[in-house]
Amino acid sequence: MSYLVVSVAALVVAALTLFSGFGLGTLLMPVFAVFFPVETAVAANVVLVMRVSTYTSSGACDRSLLPR
Repeated sequence: MSYLVVSVAALVVAALTLFSGFGLGTLLMPVFAVFFPVETAVAANVVLVMRVSTYTSSGACDRSLLPR
């Protein structure tokens, strides 16, 4: 059940990231810390941020949508 809550929270936080201007890792870290030990939460957050950074810098996204 906690994985479902974390997944839904991650989707909500990802949607908030579009409007807030804050990074996904900044908003998602407290959510991870509530459900996982801090060490696990930090590691999961690092993996997530690295994956998002790789995705946006690899050309998989439409670069015309990125701010200049």
